[in-house]
Amino acid sequence: MKNLVVIVGSLIVAFGFNFFLVPYGILSSGISGLAILIGLVTPFDIGLMNLLLNLPLLILGYIKLGRTITINTLFA
Repeated sequence: MKNLVVIVGSLIVAFGFNFFLVPYGILSSGISGLAILIGLVTPFDIGLMNLLLNLPLLILGYIKLGRTITINTLFA
């Protein structure tokens, strides 16, 4: 049941990101907002920028928080 809630929540966030924020150039906060900004002013893909900007944080999370939390983060 917990996994289903995580999946539904992730789908809602992805829908909002792709159908509201990106098409209208609305910047959210954090890494996703930075990825949208870079994607708007350069020819880079916003999704790829989001992944590349989050990778160092994911690696740091693996080092500091451990394998289980990192796997749960990747699942979400």
